[in-house]
Amino acid sequence: MSRDEQFQGFAKALLEEMVESGDVYIDAYNEHWRASWEEILARRAYDLAESAAQHALLSLRSEDSGFATQEIIETIPDMPELPKEQDER
Repeated sequence: MSRDEQFQGFAKALLEEMVESGDVYIDAYNEHWRASWEEILARRAYDLAESAAQHALLSLRSEDSGFATQEIIETIPDMPELPKEQDER
């Protein structure tokens, strides 16, 4: 799966949360802009997963796991629904 596609569900859910928060103005009714923002969020989620996978591989190198960064990223499922936030009381 490509960098634009791997985390599309997460990007849509995150953008929806941002729109619903009312803390920032996002013209979510403009489909062109919405699609563009979702693509940016999906790419950055992929970049985060790639960075985490690379750091995980560095810690596993001593064991010579044989995994490649791309293989690890492909095993990370999309997260089309964001987890519910819990009160930190």
